[in-house]
Formats: sequence, structure tokens, C-alpha cells
Amino acid sequence: MRRTGRHRRVKPAVALKMTSMMDILVVLLLFLVKSFVADEQMSPSAGVQLPESTAKEHPEDSVVIAITETSILVGEDWVADLSAVMASDEMRIEKLARELETIRAQKEDLARIQGVDVQLGLVTIQGDREIEFAVLQRVMYTVGAEGWDEISLAVIRTT
Repeated sequence: MRRTGRHRRVKPAVALKMTSMMDILVVLLLFLVKSFVADEQMSPSAGVQLPESTAKEHPEDSVVIAITETSILVGEDWVADLSAVMASDEMRIEKLARELETIRAQKEDLARIQGVDVQLGLVTIQGDREIEFAVLQRVMYTVGAEGWDEISLAVIRTT
């Protein structure tokens, strides 16, 4: 006997194709890994046009002092106006010295917690091409006077 329309055929369940999803996840994973690569390059602060260099070495991790056309920044924090720095007769920039002293205290606290000797590390100065040498000289003097022995000037590498 033949069954009539009461029982419909049961369609087999459609299996998900995981290949496409895995491809997407692999691409996302590679993108994230590429984003967090340890070989980070320093990017210049806003308003700073760095000079060019043909050096092949990558810069170390450091405290960054940026000298723009109008101000001095430590990291992303404003420290002083260039007009006030140039109006002063002092070589030492007091506000910059206080900021470097704060960073030194933080490094000392961290070294004490870790039980290691204090390593101040490197200070990198990003100076716009158009700044006066007197400004760069005062910044370098202040950094040296605060005990930071390693100073480098940031440049754009050309090939």
C-alpha cells in the first residue's frame, strides 16, 4: 500500500560549513597579531615635522619630548609655551624639569617594587624642523641637568 500525504518526507538537517567561518577568524587573528607586533615605531607628535635620516636602527622605547611650533610636550602632556621659554633668560626650563622629576620618581618606585636598579633610560626629542636651535639647546640642557644621560633626536628614516 501506498501512504498518502499524511507523512511528509523529513528533510535532512543542513550542516553548517565551518570552513568560511574559520577563514574569517584566521584573518581576524592575523590582523590582531600584526597590530600588536613588538617592533613598534615611534610616530611624531601632532604639529611636528621631523628631519630625515638614513639610519637603519629602530629607536628604543623612551620618554618622548616633542617641540612643536608653539609648545613643549612630554608624551601627550603640555609642559610649556615656546614664547615663555624664549622670553626667559634661564637655560633650564623649570616646568620641563618638574615633569622629568615626576617621571624619575615613577621609575624609581617601579624599580623599588620590582627589586631592580633604577634605569632612567632614553629621552627622545622630537623637534620640528623649523624650531630655533636655542629652544633645542634649552630642552637638551634641562634633560641633562635632570640626570638623563641618554638623549636622542627623532628623525624620519628615508631609504
